[in-house]
This record gives sequence, C-alpha cells and structure tokens, in this order.
Amino acid sequence: MRNYGIDGLSDIKAEFPKLVPEWKELNRALFWHEVQKSRDAIDKKQDERLTEFWQVSWEDLWRFEERDFEYIAGEISSRTFLDDRLVALSLAFDLYKKSNRPSAWRKQLKKLVAGSDELSERLRTYLNPSPQSDILRDFKQREARRKKRNETHRKQQEKYHAKRKKYFNEKIDEASAALRKSPGILTNDLLYLFNQTRKTRNSTNRWTDYNWQALIPEYGEKVARFYRDGTVCFWRHYKPKLRSEGAPFNETTYAVIIGLAGLEIEAHETKGWPKHLIPDEVERACRYASFELNGFPVWFPRLFETYPQLVSDFLMQEIRFELSIETPETETHYIISDLSWTGQWAWDQIASDLYALLSGMEPKNLANLDKLLKITQGSSLKDKLIETLASHKCRILEELDRVARWFAVWMGVAPDEAMPTLIARIESIADSERQTLFAMIFVTQLLGGRRTDSSAVRQAFKTPQHLKSLYLLMHKYIRRKDDIDRAGKGTYSPGLRDDAQDARDNLFKLLNQIPSKESFLALMEIADTHPDEESRQWMMLHAKTKAEQDGDIETWLPRQVKDFNDKLERAPSNHKELHELAVLRLLDLKHDLEHGDSSIASILKEVKLETEMRKFIGRELCGKSFGRYSIPQEEELADAKRPDLRFHGVGFDGPVPVELKLADNKSWSGQMLFRCLEDQLCGDYLRDGRSNRGIFVLVYRGEKKHWEMPDSANPVDFLGLIAALRRYWQHISTKFPNIDDVTIIGIDLTERSR
Repeated sequence: MRNYGIDGLSDIKAEFPKLVPEWKELNRALFWHEVQKSRDAIDKKQDERLTEFWQVSWEDLWRFEERDFEYIAGEISSRTFLDDRLVALSLAFDLYKKSNRPSAWRKQLKKLVAGSDELSERLRTYLNPSPQSDILRDFKQREARRKKRNETHRKQQEKYHAKRKKYFNEKIDEASAALRKSPGILTNDLLYLFNQTRKTRNSTNRWTDYNWQALIPEYGEKVARFYRDGTVCFWRHYKPKLRSEGAPFNETTYAVIIGLAGLEIEAHETKGWPKHLIPDEVERACRYASFELNGFPVWFPRLFETYPQLVSDFLMQEIRFELSIETPETETHYIISDLSWTGQWAWDQIASDLYALLSGMEPKNLANLDKLLKITQGSSLKDKLIETLASHKCRILEELDRVARWFAVWMGVAPDEAMPTLIARIESIADSERQTLFAMIFVTQLLGGRRTDSSAVRQAFKTPQHLKSLYLLMHKYIRRKDDIDRAGKGTYSPGLRDDAQDARDNLFKLLNQIPSKESFLALMEIADTHPDEESRQWMMLHAKTKAEQDGDIETWLPRQVKDFNDKLERAPSNHKELHELAVLRLLDLKHDLEHGDSSIASILKEVKLETEMRKFIGRELCGKSFGRYSIPQEEELADAKRPDLRFHGVGFDGPVPVELKLADNKSWSGQMLFRCLEDQLCGDYLRDGRSNRGIFVLVYRGEKKHWEMPDSANPVDFLGLIAALRRYWQHISTKFPNIDDVTIIGIDLTERSR
C-alpha cells in the first residue's frame, strides 16, 4: 500500500484492520517495523525524535488492546534503544488510561522505569500532564481535518450513488433504448456500472474481470443484464485505434476497456466461442487484445487456436511496426513484450516469420532483441536453423553486446561449433576491459541474471565437457580477484558484474550437479588448470566430494527393501545396480569354481573354445537370475558385433556387457588382452549411451604360465595379469569419460586342484 501511495484504507478491500490485530505476532512485528520506518523519515529533520506511539504511521492497521499490556510493558525493559523504550512506555500508558487506570499497572510502570531518568521523567509527565504540546495539538488537528474530509466525501458518494440507483430503477428502459440506438457510443450509464464492478474485482493486473453478476445485489438483475448486454454489444460496434495507427502508447481509453469487458463476458458465456466470429470480428478482437494490461486477455489464446493465421498476421503486423519505431534507448513495451511474457501459445506459429524477420534485420533496442530471441529459442524451430542464424550474426555483427547475445544463442544449440569461434572472438578483442565486458554479457545471457531471462536458451551446452570449458573461459576473463564482495554491505542495486559473477559460478554448480564420471574428470581438470591458482585446492576438494557422492549407494525403493528382507538381495532398478548384481553373480561363480566342494573346474579345464565357455557361464548366470535380469544368446549390436554376454534389467533399458576370454589361449598375448579391454569392451560394447559399466572376465585353465606385459620387462602369472589389466583400466579411464567403471574378474580353474 505504501508503494502504491495509498493513504488510508478506503480503497482496500481486504479486512486488514481486523485481520492484522487478530494475528498478534504480525500485529507486533508490523508495529515495530512502522516505528523504524517512521523514525527513518523523522531522522531527516533536525532535533526531532520519535518517542510517542502516535507518531507511528499506519495506525489503521496495527492495534493494541488491554490484553496486550503485559507484552508492551515487557518491551519497556527488553528494548535496548532508549527511544523504543519511550515508545513502548507511551503505548503502555495509553492502554493504562483506556483500562480505567488500574493501580497494579501504575505500580508496574513505575517499577519498569525506575532505572532510567528519562523514562521516569516521561512517566511523571504522563501522570501529571501539562497542557498539550504544540506538536501533539497540531497532530490532533490534522487528524480531525482528515477525518472530516473523509466523512464529507463519504456522504457525497452515498448521495451520488443513491441518485444513480434511483435513476436505474426508474429509467432502465430508456437507458436500454439509448444504447440500442447508438451501440458504438460509450454512455455514462455503462461507464458508471463498469466502475461499480471494479469494487469487487479479484485482481488488479488486468483491465477487466468476469464479474457483471456483482451488480445484482445492489442494483438488481435487470440493471446487471443491461450492463452485460451493453458491453457485449459495444465491442462489436466500436473499433479501437491501434498504436500503429497513431493511438498513444501510454493511454487506454475507457471505450477500449468497456470493449474488453464485453469480450470477456461473451467469451465466458458463449458456447463454442469464438467459432462463430467472422474475420472482421476476429481482427477487431485482436485490436482490443493489444491494449490489455500485463499481457493478453484470458480469451486471446482461444481466439488464436481457432484462427491461428489471422491472429498471427495481426501480431506480426504490430511487431513490424514496433520494430520500425524503436530506438536504442527506449523500450516500446507493446506486442513483443506481451508475446515474450504470456504468448507462449503463439510462439511456434510465428517463429518462422520472426526467423525471417531477424535474418533480414537487427532490432535497434537490445531489450526487444532479448524478447525476440526468447520467443524463437522457446519455439519449435529446428536447432539447425537457429545455429545458421546465430553463427551468421556472430560473424557479421561488431557491437559487443549484440554479438555476445548471439553467441549465447549459438552455444545453446551447437556448442561444439560455437566454442572455438567464441574463444577466438574474445581473444581478438584488444582491450582487456572490453574482453571482460563481452564475457560478462555472454555468460549472463546464457544462464540468466536478475534482469535477464534465460528460460528459453536451449540446453545443448549443459554437458560436463562444455560446462568445464565455459567455466575455465569465464574465469579467465571474469577474474575472481576483481569480484565485487557484497556480503555485509547492506542493500545494493545489482549490476552486470553481480549477474556475471553469479552466472559464472552457476556454470560450476551445473557441472557439479551432473552425476557422472565425466563430470568428475571435468572437475579434476579444472582443479589442475584453474586460472586462479588459489582456487585449485578448493576445486580438488569438490572433485573428491563429488566422487564420494556419486559413489554412494542410491536410495532403495520400498519394494527393494522388501525383496532384500525376503531373499537377501534386491532386484536392480537401474544400470548401476544391474552392474553391481552382475559382478556379484560372477564373483559367486568364481568362488564356486575355485573353492566349492562340488566344483566342476576340472571338467571346464578341458574346454578349448571360448564359445563353449561362454555358453556354460551364460547358462549358470541365467539359472541364478531369479527374474532379476536376462541374458539373451547371440545378441547382435548395430554394427554387427556380438558381445559375449549382456545382462538386461527388468523395467529399464541399461544393459551391462561382459567380454569373456580364455586367458591362456596361445593366441592371447598380454598386449592383445590389453587391446581387447580398450578397443573391444570400451571402444565397441560400451559405446552405447545406455551402458557406461562393463565387465571383463578372464578364465585360466593352466595351459600358460606367463604373459609378457607391454608396460613391464618382467613376465607375470595369471594373478599378475589380472592386476596389470586393472592398473591399465585406471590408466586409460580418462580416455573414456562416458564409461563409469569396468570390473575385471579372473577365474582360475586350477585353484581347486592346488
């Protein structure tokens, strides 16, 4: 109310004077808040203090009664600021007087002020008052004059409304006839009734509400229907003058508002609206819609849905006009703003027209450019089209704040192509301050700020690799040592630097939120190469924390808890859990073959072909699936290659491939097994985006004693081979950021016999 300059409560519909005091915590908080606000205003004048409760503003809202005496009395001693204690004393004494001066309260007040000379003197003044001070007398006189003016105005309004009510009761038929005779002329009768409907409006963010029935209790149904039918008739016979035809930008006439009311009523009450409208009426409705407050009328999307081409043609006509009159300094606040804010339902339809428009020109006003970019990026336009337009703009434009905006658009759809060009463009700027300016505009447009909306920027850049590159690039030009530290500095108006700092740091937050090995590797790279060396240790800590978090066991579903309770294991619900279960099954098989009393390892030692070993292991694993997974035989990938085995889960698509080798086949050297791990399992079978975890199983039958290692001069036995392969995976892991883990398992069929 203060922001809107409301003085008093005559125009306030909610019962704040009743509601606020009933909520005692709010009542007390509001009072002390207003004490400070009023004191801030008084402090601007010399030699004035706020020490009396009647000096506090908005007394109509907060209120204290006898039941509040103990609280107010307590504030006399608990408040630390003397003037606040004086305010509390003045309010407590006022409650004391209104309660017929209880002697117990008087004694309590004397006890509370005993430790302060000023408080004691003020209480003595209250108990033995001198004639009123000039300030208090002036205040009471002003209050009396204000109340008298309000009362006079109230009586005048009552008289006026009684006269209007009598007129409608006696001459409604004449008013109806006059309306029928001149349906496109705004009459005082319609205008008066419209203003009466405003008393019961539910919102103030549009010109009209559907509430003509609110007239019935006071004026009767006949008058209410006169207003309803009159406004509906009026919109068809009055043709608003558009801004493109010379209507002022900062004015909406009552005729337009009455027409909007009529359209609102008709759209609400007519079944099948707006299918019955003719093209001229559709165009006229569009004219009214262009004048609505804060976007478009609620019925406008329905009009667009029924007549998409007619409405789109109207919108593009006004957009072209808006761009023809814009200036770099001043926003137009017309159709472009409304479409950007509330016209998402039209974005797809007009996107191609806007694309053609932007291809042939560049808006002069940056705010208009931002809104048009939001519409085009938020529409269904193909990424390739947006990439073509953005890359062209980035190459031909010179103005930094424009180029930075288009680079943000380009980065949103084609980061691989945009990144090197962006780096080259920043490096080509000779002045370091302008480099920083360019980077700040770019990253704020990409991620948004307090005054910029990035909600429509497409998200192709939100991959670990691109976020890492952007984060390092932004830190290079938006240096942390130059950041503005606002902490503990009071209120401030944030600027571009504040937004850029936030956006730069949000790049890291986005990266850190992606649960993957690729994100961890990106954080490690940042920790190694961060332009600010002091930040490297901090980034390393984040990388470590991320590894710990990503390695945590995910929350179990209720059915998994029950499953574990019943069967001591749970059905996997995702790729990671399926990999864990597959490893457990293979380790169970390994233990059974190497140590089991009924081991058939001696029989399997005679198997010569890997295909036969694969059939046995596959059959064993399938026999112990218990419906938790399946292993299809002879499964073929898109490139015609066949993994030895693939675990498939139930209810999700994330297979786990298994590569199986008879390690002691004469054809398998240590070098070749290393290549199988890297090229076959990692390079081929884990190339599928659904699979980022695999298993490499080696079976040893005792036919070979040693393997030459590519990274060692000394040959190793089977245990040494398994250990070397595990080390090799750790070494090449960073080459495969899309692969979270590879588990290497060795099954020694000679272990039982030894």
